[in-house]
Amino acid sequence: MQTYFSRCFGLFIFLLLVSAAVLSPAQEAYRYLHADKKFFGGLAAGMNISQVDGDTYSGFHRVGLNAGGIVYWRMHPAAGLSLEFLYSQKGARGVRSASDYNLGAYFEKYNIRLKYVEAPLVFYFFPKDRYHVGLGASFNALLSSSESLERLGPVYFEQEAFPFEPYYVDLLASVTYMLWEGLFVNARYQYGITPVRRFGNTPADFGGGNQFNNMVSFRLGYIF
Repeated sequence: MQTYFSRCFGLFIFLLLVSAAVLSPAQEAYRYLHADKKFFGGLAAGMNISQVDGDTYSGFHRVGLNAGGIVYWRMHPAAGLSLEFLYSQKGARGVRSASDYNLGAYFEKYNIRLKYVEAPLVFYFFPKDRYHVGLGASFNALLSSSESLERLGPVYFEQEAFPFEPYYVDLLASVTYMLWEGLFVNARYQYGITPVRRFGNTPADFGGGNQFNNMVSFRLGYIF
Protein backbone atom coordinates (compact mmCIF):
# COMPACT_ATOMS: atom_id res chain seq x y z
CA MET A 1 0.00 0.00 0.00
CA GLN A 2 2.91 2.32 0.74
CA THR A 3 4.11 1.77 -2.84
CA TYR A 4 0.63 2.56 -4.17
CA PHE A 5 0.44 5.71 -2.06
CA SER A 6 3.91 6.79 -3.22
CA ARG A 7 2.92 6.36 -6.87
CA CYS A 8 -0.32 8.31 -6.44
CA PHE A 9 1.35 11.13 -4.55
CA GLY A 10 4.25 11.16 -7.02
CA LEU A 11 1.82 11.45 -9.94
CA PHE A 12 0.02 14.34 -8.24
CA ILE A 13 3.31 16.19 -7.64
CA PHE A 14 4.42 15.50 -11.22
CA LEU A 15 1.21 16.97 -12.64
CA LEU A 16 1.56 19.97 -10.38
CA LEU A 17 5.17 20.61 -11.46
CA VAL A 18 4.30 20.22 -15.13
CA SER A 19 1.41 22.66 -14.76
CA ALA A 20 3.62 25.16 -12.95
CA ALA A 21 6.31 24.87 -15.62
CA VAL A 22 3.98 25.19 -18.59
CA LEU A 23 1.80 27.93 -17.15
CA SER A 24 3.98 30.95 -16.45
CA PRO A 25 3.59 32.29 -12.89
CA ALA A 26 4.16 35.79 -14.25
CA GLN A 27 0.70 35.69 -15.80
CA GLU A 28 -2.22 37.40 -14.13
CA ALA A 29 -4.18 35.28 -11.65
CA TYR A 30 -7.62 34.03 -12.57
CA ARG A 31 -9.68 36.97 -13.76
CA TYR A 32 -12.65 36.36 -11.49
CA LEU A 33 -10.56 37.83 -8.64
CA HIS A 34 -10.93 41.20 -10.37
CA ALA A 35 -14.23 40.77 -12.17
CA ASP A 36 -17.75 41.87 -11.35
CA LYS A 37 -19.01 38.32 -11.71
CA LYS A 38 -20.22 36.86 -8.41
CA PHE A 39 -20.98 33.17 -9.07
CA PHE A 40 -18.74 30.52 -10.63
CA GLY A 41 -18.89 26.79 -11.25
CA GLY A 42 -16.04 24.35 -11.26
CA LEU A 43 -14.79 20.77 -11.18
CA ALA A 44 -12.13 19.17 -9.00
CA ALA A 45 -10.55 15.71 -8.78
CA GLY A 46 -7.80 14.19 -6.70
CA MET A 47 -7.17 11.79 -3.87
CA ASN A 48 -7.98 11.30 -0.20
CA ILE A 49 -5.40 9.89 2.19
CA SER A 50 -7.24 8.76 5.29
CA GLN A 51 -7.40 6.77 8.49
CA VAL A 52 -10.05 6.02 11.10
CA ASP A 53 -9.16 7.22 14.58
CA GLY A 54 -10.40 4.85 17.25
CA ASP A 55 -9.58 1.55 15.57
CA THR A 56 -6.54 -0.45 16.72
CA TYR A 57 -4.32 0.68 13.82
CA SER A 58 -2.64 3.95 12.92
CA GLY A 59 -1.31 5.71 9.84
CA PHE A 60 -2.76 7.35 6.73
CA HIS A 61 -2.74 4.23 4.56
CA ARG A 62 -6.14 4.33 2.81
CA VAL A 63 -6.02 6.12 -0.57
CA GLY A 64 -9.28 6.96 -2.34
CA LEU A 65 -10.91 9.16 -4.95
CA ASN A 66 -12.17 12.69 -4.29
CA ALA A 67 -14.06 14.24 -7.23
CA GLY A 68 -17.05 16.43 -7.97
CA GLY A 69 -18.43 19.89 -8.65
CA ILE A 70 -18.01 23.28 -6.98
CA VAL A 71 -20.09 26.44 -6.85
CA TYR A 72 -18.35 29.67 -5.73
CA TRP A 73 -19.98 32.85 -4.51
CA ARG A 74 -17.62 35.81 -4.46
CA MET A 75 -19.41 37.97 -1.92
CA HIS A 76 -16.53 40.41 -1.30
CA PRO A 77 -13.22 41.24 -3.05
CA ALA A 78 -11.37 39.58 -0.15
CA ALA A 79 -13.79 36.77 0.74
CA GLY A 80 -15.99 34.12 -0.79
CA LEU A 81 -18.08 31.04 -0.09
CA SER A 82 -18.08 27.68 -1.84
CA LEU A 83 -20.39 24.68 -1.83
CA GLU A 84 -19.13 21.39 -3.25
CA PHE A 85 -20.82 18.10 -4.13
CA LEU A 86 -18.28 15.27 -4.08
CA TYR A 87 -17.88 11.53 -4.38
CA SER A 88 -15.38 10.73 -1.63
CA GLN A 89 -13.70 7.44 -0.68
CA LYS A 90 -12.36 7.16 2.88
CA GLY A 91 -11.52 4.50 5.42
CA ALA A 92 -8.51 2.78 6.94
CA ARG A 93 -5.93 0.12 6.25
CA GLY A 94 -3.61 -1.55 8.74
CA VAL A 95 -1.00 -4.30 8.62
CA ARG A 96 0.72 -5.87 11.60
CA SER A 97 2.62 -9.04 12.35
CA ALA A 98 1.02 -11.92 14.24
CA SER A 99 1.82 -15.56 14.91
CA ASP A 100 0.06 -18.91 15.06
CA TYR A 101 1.26 -21.87 17.11
CA ASN A 102 0.93 -24.28 14.18
CA LEU A 103 1.65 -22.04 11.18
CA GLY A 104 4.16 -19.58 12.63
CA ALA A 105 4.44 -15.87 11.85
CA TYR A 106 2.13 -14.12 9.40
CA PHE A 107 0.79 -10.64 8.56
CA GLU A 108 -2.67 -9.56 9.67
CA LYS A 109 -4.37 -7.14 7.27
CA TYR A 110 -7.35 -4.97 8.24
CA ASN A 111 -9.41 -2.83 5.84
CA ILE A 112 -12.26 -0.33 6.15
CA ARG A 113 -13.68 1.05 2.89
CA LEU A 114 -16.20 3.89 3.12
CA LYS A 115 -17.84 5.68 0.19
CA TYR A 116 -19.66 8.97 0.67
CA VAL A 117 -21.54 11.73 -1.02
CA GLU A 118 -19.91 14.76 0.58
CA ALA A 119 -21.05 18.40 0.68
CA PRO A 120 -18.36 20.79 2.03
CA LEU A 121 -19.32 24.39 2.77
CA VAL A 122 -16.17 26.55 2.91
CA PHE A 123 -15.63 30.22 3.72
CA TYR A 124 -12.58 31.57 1.85
CA PHE A 125 -10.24 34.49 2.43
CA PHE A 126 -8.05 35.85 -0.38
CA PRO A 127 -4.87 37.21 1.28
CA LYS A 128 -3.23 37.34 -2.19
CA ASP A 129 -4.56 36.96 -5.72
CA ARG A 130 -3.25 33.44 -6.13
CA TYR A 131 -3.92 32.11 -2.62
CA HIS A 132 -7.23 31.16 -1.03
CA VAL A 133 -7.37 30.09 2.61
CA GLY A 134 -10.58 28.41 3.71
CA LEU A 135 -12.34 27.13 6.81
CA GLY A 136 -15.57 25.22 6.86
CA ALA A 137 -17.52 22.05 7.51
CA SER A 138 -18.53 19.07 5.42
CA PHE A 139 -21.68 16.95 5.58
CA ASN A 140 -21.19 13.28 4.61
CA ALA A 141 -23.85 10.75 3.60
CA LEU A 142 -22.70 7.13 3.50
CA LEU A 143 -23.20 5.29 0.20
CA SER A 144 -21.57 1.97 1.12
CA SER A 145 -19.20 0.41 3.63
CA SER A 146 -17.14 -2.75 3.98
CA GLU A 147 -14.82 -4.05 6.66
CA SER A 148 -12.54 -7.07 6.44
CA LEU A 149 -9.70 -8.82 8.22
CA GLU A 150 -7.21 -11.18 6.59
CA ARG A 151 -5.90 -13.52 9.24
CA LEU A 152 -4.92 -16.89 7.77
CA GLY A 153 -7.79 -16.30 5.36
CA PRO A 154 -10.27 -13.47 4.80
CA VAL A 155 -12.90 -12.59 7.39
CA TYR A 156 -15.68 -10.15 6.48
CA PHE A 157 -17.62 -8.26 9.16
CA GLU A 158 -21.39 -8.12 8.70
CA GLN A 159 -22.22 -4.43 8.27
CA GLU A 160 -25.68 -4.97 9.72
CA ALA A 161 -24.06 -6.12 12.96
CA PHE A 162 -21.34 -3.43 13.03
CA PRO A 163 -22.87 -0.47 11.16
CA PHE A 164 -21.20 2.82 10.40
CA GLU A 165 -23.19 6.01 10.90
CA PRO A 166 -25.29 6.95 7.83
CA TYR A 167 -24.31 10.62 8.25
CA TYR A 168 -21.47 12.49 9.91
CA VAL A 169 -19.85 15.96 9.88
CA ASP A 170 -16.22 17.07 9.38
CA LEU A 171 -14.49 20.34 10.15
CA LEU A 172 -11.95 21.34 7.50
CA ALA A 173 -9.11 23.72 6.65
CA SER A 174 -8.22 24.33 3.00
CA VAL A 175 -5.47 26.08 1.02
CA THR A 176 -5.84 26.75 -2.72
CA TYR A 177 -3.26 28.07 -5.18
CA MET A 178 -4.33 29.41 -8.59
CA LEU A 179 -1.99 28.14 -11.31
CA TRP A 180 -3.67 29.85 -14.26
CA GLU A 181 -6.98 31.33 -15.30
CA GLY A 182 -9.30 28.85 -13.64
CA LEU A 183 -6.79 26.06 -12.96
CA PHE A 184 -6.02 25.48 -9.28
CA VAL A 185 -4.38 23.05 -6.89
CA ASN A 186 -5.92 22.44 -3.47
CA ALA A 187 -4.78 20.81 -0.22
CA ARG A 188 -7.28 20.12 2.54
CA TYR A 189 -7.37 18.60 6.02
CA GLN A 190 -10.61 17.22 7.51
CA TYR A 191 -11.50 15.69 10.86
CA GLY A 192 -14.84 14.34 12.00
CA ILE A 193 -16.64 16.16 14.81
CA THR A 194 -19.34 13.50 14.91
CA PRO A 195 -18.40 9.80 14.95
CA VAL A 196 -18.24 7.71 11.83
CA ARG A 197 -19.09 4.71 14.03
CA ARG A 198 -20.11 4.54 17.68
CA PHE A 199 -18.28 2.33 20.14
CA GLY A 200 -21.27 0.06 20.68
CA ASN A 201 -21.24 -0.86 16.97
CA THR A 202 -17.50 -1.60 16.80
CA PRO A 203 -16.28 -5.23 16.53
CA ALA A 204 -14.64 -6.55 19.69
CA ASP A 205 -10.88 -5.87 19.85
CA PHE A 206 -11.08 -3.33 16.99
CA GLY A 207 -11.83 -0.13 18.86
CA GLY A 208 -11.50 1.70 22.13
CA GLY A 209 -14.28 4.26 21.76
CA ASN A 210 -16.16 6.16 19.09
CA GLN A 211 -14.43 6.20 15.71
CA PHE A 212 -13.71 9.33 13.65
CA ASN A 213 -12.59 9.89 10.07
CA ASN A 214 -9.24 11.69 9.73
CA MET A 215 -8.25 12.76 6.21
CA VAL A 216 -5.94 14.81 4.00
CA SER A 217 -6.83 15.45 0.34
CA PHE A 218 -4.95 16.82 -2.66
CA ARG A 219 -6.84 17.94 -5.77
CA LEU A 220 -6.55 19.67 -9.12
CA GLY A 221 -9.52 21.68 -10.35
CA TYR A 222 -10.86 24.21 -12.78
CA ILE A 223 -13.26 27.13 -12.25
CA PHE A 224 -15.18 28.53 -15.21
